[in-house]
Amino acid sequence: MKFGPVAVDQALGAIAAHAVRHESLVLKKGQIITAEHIAALQAANISEITVAQLAPGDIGEDEAARRLAAKLAGDNLRCDRAFTGRVNLFAERAGLAVVDADAIVGVNAVSEEITAATLAPFSAVAPGDMVATVKIIPFAVSGALLEQSLIAAGQGGVRVAPFRPLRIGVVSTILPGLKSSVVNKTVRILSERLALAAATIVDETRVPHDVDPLADALGGVLATSHGCVALQCLETVTHRAGLGHSCVPSPPRAPSSSPSVQPRQPRIGSAHGWPACRAVD
Repeated sequence: MKFGPVAVDQALGAIAAHAVRHESLVLKKGQIITAEHIAALQAANISEITVAQLAPGDIGEDEAARRLAAKLAGDNLRCDRAFTGRVNLFAERAGLAVVDADAIVGVNAVSEEITAATLAPFSAVAPGDMVATVKIIPFAVSGALLEQSLIAAGQGGVRVAPFRPLRIGVVSTILPGLKSSVVNKTVRILSERLALAAATIVDETRVPHDVDPLADALGGVLATSHGCVALQCLETVTHRAGLGHSCVPSPPRAPSSSPSVQPRQPRIGSAHGWPACRAVD
């Protein structure tokens, strides 16, 4: 690609490197210069303009970005339209961003003119989130460089592994005097958050804030085919040692009718618990 100033009458078909504005004339950066543009430039007494001119074998920025994005895009990703040498890749389903780091490094190693960037591997994404982007820096790149980048990209180096739909059982402990509306709101908010991970509450149980009824309730829920159990102790947890006087049996005891249930030791705190609800295929 040639880049530099040329006489206006020699600029037909070239790409404007900078915006030009003069009275009614508006020539945007990146626009292809037409005969009408040349006439307007001459009428404005502008004799020279800086342009980019494609050499034989060069590929325009939008076409190059489109080709590279199509190679990188894997399952559950949608390529947006190319614009100013950029194509963004968006998630079509909720899940985790899976990135072939070697492919991305390989693309970026070909030339400073060709770039690709992604979210951190295994970032959680929702439908419509941008997962990756491809940008061609100049107005065009050589076909040889683009071909090298396409080889480095491989096929489907960026994809979204969708969350596996989970059936969630919820057990809430109830303190004396606690309004049912508080529990209803908590369960509703939990349901909305779980929906982002393709999880659904299918069983909701409320028991007194005590070890024995909670143990029985947990054992009953764990004995079902639910993929995950969410325990809501509607009292602030400050220390594991206090749980024996609070609400969580350690480990929860299954009822005598379900001797095969072998629950694991619970992790304390929502920050530890939620990732278990975000399994992927």
